[in-house]
Amino acid sequence: MAVPYLTYFNLQEEPFNTTANPRFFYQSPIHAMALGKTEFTVDAKKGLTIVFGDTGYGKSTLARLLHGKFLEKGYISVLITNPNYPTTNSLLRTII
Repeated sequence: MAVPYLTYFNLQEEPFNTTANPRFFYQSPIHAMALGKTEFTVDAKKGLTIVFGDTGYGKSTLARLLHGKFLEKGYISVLITNPNYPTTNSLLRTII
């Protein structure tokens, strides 16, 4: 089924989805800073980095971008999306 706005805006593919697609990511100065600091922290093995913000600010897209970059660098990287674990302990066991 054709989506009306695809034709109207002359789009080749669906830009909106339930999961983040880094191909449609607009990197604002704040996003660039978050990416840079997070990538540096991992590269330099400096510890934990947390990116937080309201819904729709691009946190999941940043996570997908970083996951891709880390895989390209040969890091072991796992992206856990929407973890639904009954306890904190079970989430930690998955991460370990």
